Amino acid sequence: KQQKPYKLKSMNDGERYTILDKYSHIISYKYSTGELADTLFSAKKVSANIAGIISDYEFNDSETRLLLVTSKQRIYRKSFYADYYIYDLSDQVIQPLCKEDKQELASFTPDGNCVAWVRNNNLYYKDLVAGKTIQVTHDGEKNKIINGKPDWVYEEEFEFTRGYLWSPDGR
Repeated sequence: KQQKPYKLKSMNDGERYTILDKYSHIISYKYSTGELADTLFSAKKVSANIAGIISDYEFNDSETRLLLVTSKQRIYRKSFYADYYIYDLSDQVIQPLCKEDKQELASFTPDGNCVAWVRNNNLYYKDLVAGKTIQVTHDGEKNKIINGKPDWVYEEEFEFTRGYLWSPDGR
């Protein structure tokens, strides 16, 4: 029986694609032959413990880092809380995005050097080069002030969940 590739993503070179295999490996294949090209990530090989199974992943634009999504907990139809991890493909080091609470809506800057996310109705970002986390908003309050994401009505009626965008220069 043929199986549908899970979480297929095309690579920048247009010659390869990646899939999430068994919720623990990210593997690239050649479009031209379908042959295995490389195992880009293996949960078994990282030294840090990863909470839960990997349910999704995203490359930065230069494909040098991965943002891994684990331990998803649904909120509404499309939104969820999760634990995110950043994996550097060159030095094969993995680190949690944030050790406090679960996060929402994490995304890389266009240059891949920062990741933003929402936690407790506030917007944060982590400078991956400096290793510093910056809290952008401080007034988030449940059922009152929501920063970085829309209310459930917008998710339901307009089908979007992220309420922030990176500028092209990553500011």
